Amino acid sequence: MSEQPLLPIAVQPVISYPREAEVGKTYLMTIDLQVVEGSEWQFEEEEYPIYCIVDSEPLFKCEAVGEPAIVLHRFGGSYGSARFALTADQESQGEITITMINSWGLPVKQISFKNLRVISERSVQLELVVEYERLHSVVNVVKPTPEIELVEQSRQNTQQSLQQQLETFRSASRNLTLTPLLTHEDLTQFGVEYQTELLDQMEQAIEDCSSQDNKLFFTGHRGCGKSTLLAKLGFRLKETNRYFVVMFSIAETIERSAVDHVNILFSIALQLLEASEERGIWLKPGIKKEFYRWLGKHTQTESKAVEAEIEASTETTVKAGIPVILEFLAKVRSKLKINSVIRQEISIEFARRTSDLVSQINQLQVYIENATGQQVLVIIDDLDKMSLSATKTIFRENILSLLNPNLRIIYTIPITVLRDFSIRDGITTYVNKIYIVRPENFLSISTIIDAATVPDTKIIRTFEEILDRRLPEELITPDIKQQIILKSGGILRQLIQIAERCCMVCMLRIRRQIRGIPLLENIYLCINQEILDKVLGDMQIEFAQVLGQKDYVLLQFIYKQLIPQDAEDMRFLDLLHGLYVLEYREEDQVWYGLNPIVTLNLERLGLIDTPILQ
Repeated sequence: MSEQPLLPIAVQPVISYPREAEVGKTYLMTIDLQVVEGSEWQFEEEEYPIYCIVDSEPLFKCEAVGEPAIVLHRFGGSYGSARFALTADQESQGEITITMINSWGLPVKQISFKNLRVISERSVQLELVVEYERLHSVVNVVKPTPEIELVEQSRQNTQQSLQQQLETFRSASRNLTLTPLLTHEDLTQFGVEYQTELLDQMEQAIEDCSSQDNKLFFTGHRGCGKSTLLAKLGFRLKETNRYFVVMFSIAETIERSAVDHVNILFSIALQLLEASEERGIWLKPGIKKEFYRWLGKHTQTESKAVEAEIEASTETTVKAGIPVILEFLAKVRSKLKINSVIRQEISIEFARRTSDLVSQINQLQVYIENATGQQVLVIIDDLDKMSLSATKTIFRENILSLLNPNLRIIYTIPITVLRDFSIRDGITTYVNKIYIVRPENFLSISTIIDAATVPDTKIIRTFEEILDRRLPEELITPDIKQQIILKSGGILRQLIQIAERCCMVCMLRIRRQIRGIPLLENIYLCINQEILDKVLGDMQIEFAQVLGQKDYVLLQFIYKQLIPQDAEDMRFLDLLHGLYVLEYREEDQVWYGLNPIVTLNLERLGLIDTPILQ
């Protein structure tokens, strides 16, 4: 008896769509498949996907809502419809065509709906049509032929390759996050030799300072690597075993808009207490109890349990998995961060007698140094992110309060302080030097004037190493890497940001390829010129959003003259703080350039000639 051929499975499309639509409005179109009664499942797989391609132009702009596919299952139905958002584009009449494709890349059915209308104002009630059309031979084979099996194998290989590419780009994107390198592990994995002379100078200043000049002020453009450099400096000094280093971000302790000199000092005291507790520094119970009672009183935090634990010398008693004292400190830190009433009360109470705060800090310093045999160094990061007005209040009007503690302190300050005589002179009256990390300048000022085009190869190699430690070489070509470096303007954050955004574009395209299967060939994606141009174009728009005509005149002048007309002009200081204008330094002079992204905007508007570095 000869074997009878099996019939293909029969399905019936169920499609909802608008026959008449109004310009500017969005409608939901759904496409589903129903297995015809009596059809038997003929496949080894439990599921069978059908992919939908919708051609709705010029009537509608079409966007898939989720996966543009219907997945049939062997038990007689689908997992749900494919959905598309149709936005009526322009007043016209036409049709929508739906093409259905199986998992081998073969089209199995095309359906068109004609005489559809898009009107400016809907004159009749919208009719949402549900069409039922029997579609035979959607699957026209039961057992794949060898040729189709080869196509399927190719599709699977492509899928696997795309998933591997996606994971590679995802890993690179994680490595390109904009967070500073604050741990030994991160510095070992991603750190490079950068601004070593500046680090050496600061280390020497810490080592050789006296009690009269033990405060350092540190500044630079946002994104130049200040936090990473400070962390590296802290680890350097810790490794000497001569310093008890406490580094913290003021942004993680106090809401940025509420930072003042009082809660900076209060935060120092809190951080010293927390660091001594975490590192197991032994303080006499009586002294320790007084510190915690004082802290609880001024933050309205119940401290009796902590005081009792200290009196009984049972600091290791655990409550909910956290030592009682650390839990208490966490509550205090949380209140200081989010409770504006408590912050205000602290500021009011100590505003006229910061000496009480300074006294607490000095006592803590003495006890820690006696217990450890190390000198206390506090590094306060992210003060440079404050507004200029807040900076004036803190560093011009209350500078002496911040200089009064006996311990070594490194304060970060905004780069704009260097251009404000009143703040800068208020600081330099009491300190010998403000330490500055500036963007790396790929060209010297004389090279720019002479119109030479060869950038500094040593600096380029440093930036290449930064990218190489995060971005596998197969994901980017050398010429694109060079362009990213030059477009960074010497700003580390911008270097990382451009590369990370390029990875995001690649990941988006790979995901679209995966969703858009079948794919019959493996196209390996890497960061190319078209992707870089898209990222730079998006960044140009972001930079341009806040610029007006006067800004462009100011920027054009700086581009041509390498110096502002008025270094204290508030708009210039805003542009400097926002990385529109970059300050560079050579051995004998300071000069100004534009962020390369801003330069592209000026070039596009015809305000400047083609920049030297492309």
